[in-house]
Amino acid sequence: MTAFPANPVQPTINAADAGIDLAALDTLRRRIQVEVDAGRMPAAQMAMAVNQELAVFESFG
Repeated sequence: MTAFPANPVQPTINAADAGIDLAALDTLRRRIQVEVDAGRMPAAQMAMAVNQELAVFESFG
């Protein structure tokens, strides 16, 4: 069996430094988690890039 890291993709820039509204990002995270927890989708991934730099990459579910 081969083990893989839980999240092999890592952001290359801090979300706040990239100009992403952290309050809005937190609202989006909570909304996605509510949908996954309710069973409306089995899982989700979110990625955001600014100027070709990955600022957010998260998996839910």
